[in-house]
Amino acid sequence: MTTGTDAGKIIKFSIEASSDLWIFGYGTTVSSYVPSTGVTTVLKDDFTDDVTDAVKWGSWIYIASGIAGDKVTYMVIATSAFTEIATAPKCERLFLFDRRLVCGNTDTNISEVHYSRQDQQSGVPWSGADDWTMPGANRLAEDEGTVTFDNAEGVAGFGTNDNQLVTILDKGRLGFRITVIDAATIGLVQDVPIDFQKLGFGGTRGITATSKGIYYINDHGVWIISPGGAQESGNAKIDHKLTTLLGEDFFKNYDSSDSDIVAVETKDLVLVSTRDNSAANNTLLVFDEVAKSWMIWKKAISRFMKIDQEVYGTSSTDTTIFKLFDGSSSASAPMYTIYEQEVPIGAFDELYAMDKFICGGRLSDQTTITIEFDIYDRQWKKLANVASLTWTADGITRRVAGVRSSGVRRDGVRGRIDGITGMIESLLSYNVATRDFLRLVLRFTSQDKSPHEINFFSVLSQFRGIVGQS
Repeated sequence: MTTGTDAGKIIKFSIEASSDLWIFGYGTTVSSYVPSTGVTTVLKDDFTDDVTDAVKWGSWIYIASGIAGDKVTYMVIATSAFTEIATAPKCERLFLFDRRLVCGNTDTNISEVHYSRQDQQSGVPWSGADDWTMPGANRLAEDEGTVTFDNAEGVAGFGTNDNQLVTILDKGRLGFRITVIDAATIGLVQDVPIDFQKLGFGGTRGITATSKGIYYINDHGVWIISPGGAQESGNAKIDHKLTTLLGEDFFKNYDSSDSDIVAVETKDLVLVSTRDNSAANNTLLVFDEVAKSWMIWKKAISRFMKIDQEVYGTSSTDTTIFKLFDGSSSASAPMYTIYEQEVPIGAFDELYAMDKFICGGRLSDQTTITIEFDIYDRQWKKLANVASLTWTADGITRRVAGVRSSGVRRDGVRGRIDGITGMIESLLSYNVATRDFLRLVLRFTSQDKSPHEINFFSVLSQFRGIVGQS
């Protein structure tokens, strides 16, 4: 942001307070931005420590400023008045669950999840002493409480799976529910069954929940926790590594400590901002939930914000706010994009050889796309770039010979120009022979300011036998 004593600092949270009011936190400052007028105003610039997280509930925004900062503070959206909640904890992370405000990584215990009493539908929610005070041994269903998983260290963030709160920590995952049981002579009291506790790589702050599961990232890859059975059997504990396709060494220079994740439901995409050998986020990993494929954009984004179904990103290097999926350049500079996908062919022990590749789409006159082919041979050894070509609107213009691959027949077709977008229909097919492989991975790379679409591609291959059989 360009306003106040913290001008130029990286934005840590962004919230749509109303249709014409956005709230941003950076450094020890919270500011507002009115899109219709372009006016930015500092609302508060004296938090004790840098703000770390925020959530919106009704007419209020709740703000965390770390365990060395202030207690959870709420802002009245209509008046921009700020009040520190005297009985609330200091914390790094905030979340909304079951009409409660959930604090994670608190000044009491970095592994602690401290959830408030449920919103009483009267006054400012979660601002009173009873909202955070331990009521004793017999908690009512609506009361506050705490859960910890000390061995997993600090709380990084939260997600939900139905009525289960899933907590991602630095070195593990925790899932629990807030329910009630009928206690003899007492009546209904609060019960908090722990569905699972799992030590492992853990995650960082970038976490988002969708109908397909909870996405999170760590320095080893991007993962999803998928539902896995009835609540009582400990569901939401099946972890699947989504970045296996990118290879074991892909993340060796990555730093996920300040990552963010957002799901774009209308496009079936999940966006992950992270750092690739950089002091600030400089890479955007894009997962296609339908194709199960990855795209890599060189884009410096600190935090995401969704307004309706539009997605915005705040820059991790300057004061820029990007509207994503709007245009084909990055702040008027060429956009570097990689799309990588494994092509499913046969069973895991079946060998195939590639015969033909067919691809169609719409390209601009200035578009240049490089297509590369990686294979895993019969010894399960990865051979990168066994064949490579350059695709333009005029067809195939260049090919680099690969490992033991034979010639290519050029067959590019240039179609009509779209009068609205200026893109040109392009269809190509070519013959290419590779050594026998168990797996095939395609990679499309471009770096330009021109729009293009890859509508389809197809691989024709021939069966070559079973591994280990003569």
